[in-house]
Amino acid sequence: MNYDFKANWNDIILPLLSLPTIKKSIKKGITSYIADGNCGKDTIYDCNKCPASYGRGDGWLMYMDDYEESLTTKLLTTGFLKQDQNIPSDDDEFENYFDDEYINYKNNIIKPFITHHEKTSLRSYQMFGACHWWNPTFCLTLAKIVYPNKIWKIKKGFYHTTIVNSDESLVFDILYFDENDSTKGGSLAIYDSSKKEINS
Repeated sequence: MNYDFKANWNDIILPLLSLPTIKKSIKKGITSYIADGNCGKDTIYDCNKCPASYGRGDGWLMYMDDYEESLTTKLLTTGFLKQDQNIPSDDDEFENYFDDEYINYKNNIIKPFITHHEKTSLRSYQMFGACHWWNPTFCLTLAKIVYPNKIWKIKKGFYHTTIVNSDESLVFDILYFDENDSTKGGSLAIYDSSKKEINS
């Protein structure tokens, strides 16, 4: 069974993210990931960027685009954000429509919400594609704080690295967390971390 990150995120995990030991583990995980050539050659660690933004693929950008769209809809519905009064009704004109003034206005309104979400959301700490660097630093440190009476170990395979307790009955893997799975992603984390490289 994997730790239920979603159920415990706000009350337990989020307050721990400001601890110096956790901040140090975040930095170590990200800088090791960068140093091993997983990011662009000019990438440097920035403590103001969320961990997920360093991960592989476009998943983080797509997630944030979806969040911004959902947020904008909510703010328009409540009236916190005003509608753009200049949007053309003609579809052809709309395709090329871009109002700098409105975009700047909208961005100024939503920026604090975006910044807060990037610092506090569960998804912001799912640094996908970085399991070999992220789980032995961030997740291991977090597991030891959340469950100090358990013995935790790194279980490393070719395809995945996860964090398990001594008898492997509990997994602490934010990357494989799946609220829709009966084991919360724990079974898959153990399975994938047990796989060895297949020689072709």
